[in-house]
Amino acid sequence: MKTRIKRALSTALVKDFMINESMVHDHTPKAGDVGVFRVMNGNQKYIRDINGANQYIFEGDLILAVFGNRYATNQVEAYVPKSAADPIELISRGGVAGVVKTMNSGFKYSGVYLKLEAYAVDTHQRIINTTKLRQLDFFSPERIKTKIVLSIGSSMDSGKTTTAAYLCKGLMNAGAKTAYMKLTGTVFNKDTQLVYDRGAALTTDFSSLGFPSTYLCSKNILLDIYQSL
Repeated sequence: MKTRIKRALSTALVKDFMINESMVHDHTPKAGDVGVFRVMNGNQKYIRDINGANQYIFEGDLILAVFGNRYATNQVEAYVPKSAADPIELISRGGVAGVVKTMNSGFKYSGVYLKLEAYAVDTHQRIINTTKLRQLDFFSPERIKTKIVLSIGSSMDSGKTTTAAYLCKGLMNAGAKTAYMKLTGTVFNKDTQLVYDRGAALTTDFSSLGFPSTYLCSKNILLDIYQSL
């Protein structure tokens, strides 16, 4: 496998890895497992690279991406495949692979299909799982002294991030220093970049802890992610 591997944003925490092609048909993937995928179509499509910049992908390219689930009300509902034989697609430009189950009727969808070629493994030939690369802090509300303002909406694209971005700008103008935290979603750096550009001193999200998405995470895991961020 000498072809250049284009690394997606979802694999930013992965430092060193080796390739294991023999496990493709023997291992049932889990959310967070890192794989090497061949792009089966998708000319002029793109993924975000490990620095958050656009990286174009073409048919035949190899990409390093992560298995994950997604529930985006305006786009797709997708899950980690039960086997490598399932029709795997790129379900997020941040580099998440899964099987599309349902789709919003108004979503203009042009799927990028992937073929799992290998897994990324460590020196002990264990499959790298991004959710295991960072240790989470246990939720402990008495340790949280920061003032928190929540931006909550009923669905995606309801204005949550825009509200947070403009609030950060207003607070900055008033002399305050603000940080923005995106707790839930699927890995993609558009929201954190918008809020940072609008005035937040620091932005972060769940993907900095190795989670390709938060869909189907338990309440306890979400609280631990919150505490850690």
